Amino acid sequence: MSIREMIQVAEVLQVEGLIQEWMTVMMKLDVNKDGAANVHFQAFKMSYICIKLVKEGVA
Repeated sequence: MSIREMIQVAEVLQVEGLIQEWMTVMMKLDVNKDGAANVHFQAFKMSYICIKLVKEGVA
């Protein structure tokens, strides 16, 4: 997740109200040339501090 994507999420969350933290999982599916699939997961958590920094214009 890029810095810009994190800021966009924080901007949305501050509009939504008093969300203390936010978690999401990004999933990527790779299919090799033999047709076998590999699934990769990456978890992200955003704290209230990050949302507060965006709200105050620091980020």
